[in-house]
Amino acid sequence: GVPYEGYWPDGKICMMKSDEKYICYWGEGSSFRTSSTSPLLENHKINWDNLVYGKNKGGVEGFYDGGAWIIGVHSLGNDKLVGFFHAESHWDEYPYEGAYKSIGVTYSYDNGITWSEGKRIISTDYSKPDSPAWCGLGDGCVVWNSELKSFICYYSASSGGDYRICMAASPDLEGKPGTW
Repeated sequence: GVPYEGYWPDGKICMMKSDEKYICYWGEGSSFRTSSTSPLLENHKINWDNLVYGKNKGGVEGFYDGGAWIIGVHSLGNDKLVGFFHAESHWDEYPYEGAYKSIGVTYSYDNGITWSEGKRIISTDYSKPDSPAWCGLGDGCVVWNSELKSFICYYSASSGGDYRICMAASPDLEGKPGTW
């Protein structure tokens, strides 16, 4: 009865404290939000009613029609959150034989219950290919570096058979497109 039971190969778990509760975002294809008075994951019950973002909540064709899961969430105060997500676009005829990956940003104004349509913030300099391929960049993590006063995004990229771990930074508190 757990979404994606037995299959969370590259998902992400993000935990944050909110008032007297711990809010947890679970991601794999889509993102789920749970809350508990405990930070222990076994006290967070995940089910389809917890779905808040991603391919099962609608997607943007060519951007995250194949999946979107939160890889970092940060409070901006007054129930406003910024969420960073791994995005995948798939090919209809071959949905799991490749993914065009990128990284996006979305915002919540109700402490993470609903999220805005995402915007791409980090991507390759080429468009989605016509044929399926594992390409683009993604599978990352976004953290706030308080000393640099910047968001830091660590992500993977492949190019010409090379696999690389990369980093991008944004000093913008909302991590908006064009600031990375």
